[in-house]
Amino acid sequence: MTYSELKKLFIEHEANHPKEHLTAHIVFTEDSFPESHPKESRTYIVSSNNKVFLPNMLSGYSIHSRNLDGTDPYVRLERYMGEENGGDEGWDVEDCYLVEKGVPNG
Repeated sequence: MTYSELKKLFIEHEANHPKEHLTAHIVFTEDSFPESHPKESRTYIVSSNNKVFLPNMLSGYSIHSRNLDGTDPYVRLERYMGEENGGDEGWDVEDCYLVEKGVPNG
């Protein structure tokens, strides 16, 4: 799915104040980076419990994440994503997919 579809899904889910959150992977294109990286390095784990996806969040706007292979253990994705920061030089999303339901709240 596209990032827009994932974001909409996450926002709708969180609007219902769930007891559990959703988890997805966001894969970025190879050309988003100056060097070649394997897919596991370009794939980031994202929870719907990030401020970007929480409706009516009055303070903060963040997506905390890490990539699958552990080489980027803590990153604020919204700072790098072209679709979030509006930058032409930002990372481009190749694909997004839901990987898990039932991540405990908290």
